[in-house]
Amino acid sequence: MVEKATEGFELDAPAAFDDFVNELRDSSNLDDVLAVMRQHANGQDLAKFQVAKHLLVQGLVQCNAPACLRALSSLMDSEEISRAVFEPVLMALALTKQRDPLFLNELKEMCEERPTRMCTLMVGALAHRLVEDDEDIMEDQKAAEQIEEGAIFRFLSVVFHINSRLLCLLLHQLID
Repeated sequence: MVEKATEGFELDAPAAFDDFVNELRDSSNLDDVLAVMRQHANGQDLAKFQVAKHLLVQGLVQCNAPACLRALSSLMDSEEISRAVFEPVLMALALTKQRDPLFLNELKEMCEERPTRMCTLMVGALAHRLVEDDEDIMEDQKAAEQIEEGAIFRFLSVVFHINSRLLCLLLHQLID
């Protein structure tokens, strides 16, 4: 796929990319994919490496599976992709139709490492959507725990935000 992308547009490129995303989605652990990409970082052809990394990141964003979120988080943690990618990734995840509590857990963990307002809204919205779409989901103990943790994360983020604003107002009053 990288060869085709560096040589020019091919008619079967979209189908090949879809197959790639489906393979990512079907994987439970993408550490081996990341290892191969990292191995090629020291290779001879920097242009091909950049294309491969771009295709991998785009595939991970479109994948919408817990393993893909872990891989994206790993790439951001190791600064192999910019943290500036985080917000657009969240925007792409906002469009997901993912209904897996494991996905919620991965998103929550990703947001705990990089807390932003958008991130906490996403966690809360996904937790709400999971319960709204399936009233019986809370009967599953593991799913219920992950949804509750997501809701608590959202609640604590709101409380922290309100308290930090109040603290700023109080400090401002004390200074004046």
